[in-house]
Amino acid sequence: MSSSPPSTKRKRSEAGTSDSDPTSLPADAVERSAQFWFDDGNVVLQAEATQFRVHRSILLRHSPIMQDLFEYPQPKAALTLEGRPLVHLPDSAKDIDNMCGHLYGFYQCLCIFIVR
Repeated sequence: MSSSPPSTKRKRSEAGTSDSDPTSLPADAVERSAQFWFDDGNVVLQAEATQFRVHRSILLRHSPIMQDLFEYPQPKAALTLEGRPLVHLPDSAKDIDNMCGHLYGFYQCLCIFIVR
């Protein structure tokens, strides 16, 4: 009598997708950022269930992290949305909204000077 070793594969969820996979969200669960969805944007960032269609040149000009992200060539099978690269980020949607707000000059830093 031979016993087979236990399977090392993860069990699939009922929907057939992994809970930790950001691409597993149903299409109707994903929303577009009202403020950062530009018609001429050429890259789509997705954080949590929010997508931001922004300008790659703005990201590269102001963010060393984004420079590193886009430095490496993407595989031919890379995800796209409406013909634009789709980049899933581990950050919260609020953090990406704040980043875009600062990069595009929508949000200004509040500088407080203490005079003695």
